[in-house]
Amino acid sequence: MGLEAVHPRRVIRFGVFEVDLDAGELRKRGTRVRLQDRPFRILELLLERSGRVVTRQELRERLWAQDTFVDFEHGLNAAMNKLRDALGDAASSPRFIETLPRRGYRFLVSPWSATGDLEVRVERSMLAVLPFRNVGEDPRHELFTDGLTQEMVIRLGRLCRSKLGIIATPSVQRYRNGDRAPERVGRELGVDFVLDGTVRRANGRVRIGAQLIQVRDRTVLWADTIERDASDEFAVQREVSTHVAGALALEFLPEDTEAADTPVKLSEWREVYLVGRHWLAKRTPDALRASLEYFRRAQAIDPACAVTLASIAETLALGVEYGVFRPESALPEAKESVLLALETDPAAGDAYMTLGFLKHRWEWDWTAAEEAYTRSIELNPSCSSALHNYAQFLSHRGRHDDAIDALRRAIRLDPYSLVMRSEESCLLVNAGRNDEAQAVIGRVLEMDPDYAVAWNSKARGLLAVGRFDEAVDAARRAVATAGGTPYVSATLGAALALAGYPHEARRLLAEMDPSCRSTYHSPVHIARVHAALGEEEAAIGFLEEGLRVHALEMVQLRNDPELRSLRKSPAFERIAAAVGLR
Repeated sequence: MGLEAVHPRRVIRFGVFEVDLDAGELRKRGTRVRLQDRPFRILELLLERSGRVVTRQELRERLWAQDTFVDFEHGLNAAMNKLRDALGDAASSPRFIETLPRRGYRFLVSPWSATGDLEVRVERSMLAVLPFRNVGEDPRHELFTDGLTQEMVIRLGRLCRSKLGIIATPSVQRYRNGDRAPERVGRELGVDFVLDGTVRRANGRVRIGAQLIQVRDRTVLWADTIERDASDEFAVQREVSTHVAGALALEFLPEDTEAADTPVKLSEWREVYLVGRHWLAKRTPDALRASLEYFRRAQAIDPACAVTLASIAETLALGVEYGVFRPESALPEAKESVLLALETDPAAGDAYMTLGFLKHRWEWDWTAAEEAYTRSIELNPSCSSALHNYAQFLSHRGRHDDAIDALRRAIRLDPYSLVMRSEESCLLVNAGRNDEAQAVIGRVLEMDPDYAVAWNSKARGLLAVGRFDEAVDAARRAVATAGGTPYVSATLGAALALAGYPHEARRLLAEMDPSCRSTYHSPVHIARVHAALGEEEAAIGFLEEGLRVHALEMVQLRNDPELRSLRKSPAFERIAAAVGLR
């Protein structure tokens, strides 16, 4: 009897799901999910075109016969609802399938295929650590409570790096005082588990109650109450996280329950440091000044703390971008601080992230930058900021699809981050996907109509497609709420120039004079306005200056829409090559 040919089974995987194309089956963690033929075929098409729009017309032509006399719209909507139910997805906060009104759908996650024997691969599950609630009477204890929540996020992320993804803290803050029902959190954040807890602090004691809830059936997997002396808050945090890790052990198989950490046992340091993180998250010039002040106070309390050193480096680097600090002094100090942080704690993921930023944006050492970014993500896969920075790096390298994929992974970890969703619009513009970019930024502005970064991203997308008057309106909105951020002023100046308002553009240029002492304006921003005014020689001159001083913005030369007119210039190409841009 002869041997029959064995053909590899065609399997596509994404998240915790796998699609067996030959068997026509959808599985979740190896368990079959019932799905009718038409929803399955829609899923197959979306996976085939992952990241691209599948129009409603394409779906009709492929899945509905020409002579089928049915209500197509109703049939498609019903099939999509069944598919979303099977995936645990929601149109209002999509994890997998994005709806583009009146156009079609797009699969958001990059799937990967496999051949050979079908194997069950369990991807990372997602956990939301809700803000621990202060149930005591003293509101001053909120800072202690916030700190406990943040430390829990960091520790759990380290305990189960390859099996468990932790939603970033900013995206769970909306549940601080609102509806914390597990099914709502699961639906809106796309998580499998929720950790909910309370803190009561009185008479020198702290009492913490916590429970781990499985979203799909509201099962309490673990619950406990711990009471300890309030002065030893780090020991309490470690004990609680150890209990949680034990409850998760069978599901996630944590790799290292004693992952590296920097347990600075000084409550004074903790409170000062947390205030610094609060200001850093606001990303305005005044907030960055305040955050650096608090981090320096934290460093004075504990000079060798890697966490503080990494935060100082991150603040200095961002401060240069926002015109707060001058690069010639801030960036060398940032590098010194980040290297000291890594010497103190070689597993400091945040330090690797900032090292990647400096190698990427300042030193233009592209190989070392990618190594640092990937090391940061390896140390803490739940760090959305590291993925965000890496996505920018990939975009500057011209790897646009990879960049968008990395950023969407970051958004998956921090789904309500306005800055990341605004960045998604910018990366889509860089990739030439302008319609998608405007759709994305429209959703951000629905969330916060006064968000300056979003208005700037909108203006940038409009400039890319030549809608200059609309770009001026968007840029004005950005400037009105940006607190004097230089790159926003430059966008307005360029928009005014391209829209035919050169006098206003020149007035802004005068305010961006390089000799200005109060706010640092990168020569690249000044070049953007000169290029928009058609002043090629002046623009090239400022880019030459940017090359000399290693301006952070030089890595964006091939993506800035205002500089498009310079790209045929040999001088521009020479400058771009010197930066290492392809």
